[in-house]
Amino acid sequence: QSAGRMFEEALRIRRQIGDKAGVASTLSSFGDLLEQLGNLAGANDKYQESLTLSTQSEDQSGMAQALSDIAGVLLEQGELRSAQNKVLESLAISSRIGDRTTYASNLQLLGDILMEMGDLVGAKQKYERSLTISKETHERITEAQSKLGLAELSLEEGKPRTAEGLSRQAAQEFLVANAPVDEALAYNVLAKSLLAQDRPFEARKEIDQALSLSSKTHSASNRLAAEVTASRILAASHEVAQA
Repeated sequence: QSAGRMFEEALRIRRQIGDKAGVASTLSSFGDLLEQLGNLAGANDKYQESLTLSTQSEDQSGMAQALSDIAGVLLEQGELRSAQNKVLESLAISSRIGDRTTYASNLQLLGDILMEMGDLVGAKQKYERSLTISKETHERITEAQSKLGLAELSLEEGKPRTAEGLSRQAAQEFLVANAPVDEALAYNVLAKSLLAQDRPFEARKEIDQALSLSSKTHSASNRLAAEVTASRILAASHEVAQA
């Protein structure tokens, strides 16, 4: 609530001085906070308003970011086709203006969407391309996110050992980059990869880290995902203890 009030005050001041670009940027950050808290409808409202302002001021970079943000919410809501359309719009803009940072981030997001659609081949291509570009542009968080996407894909392909290595790398890189929300996701994937190798007691340690980070960052979606994994680990540990 305190952070929300700070954003509202920042928006009020920027609107007073007619700083449209600043308003759009603040709306995007406000939307990020709401999305993290699980308020997807509120986040979408902020992103849509940011898109409107960026379009009015012909801010191509702002438009690309807002479209990507909207795509992320649509993905969380399960609106996969709409999410794909929005991220493709953002990709077209970021490519046109030469924004390789946003372009790489969008490729990673498109990989997530394609994986949810069941297109593992397409998802892998997007993750690998995003990884290549983000290494070239030194975008460490996008690089780690791409590795994490490849880790989840490896799990889907029945390659938990590969998933373990990639998710460990991603978790460490998120720690260095001070990205605890993403770090929690990485530990969740790491725990699942260990569980898939019949190593539930090791997995429990990693899922505890994911749960701790999710609580500290107040990420509703991360907390739910970690709780599901924790339940599976608990069941597997019980079976091992009884064997």
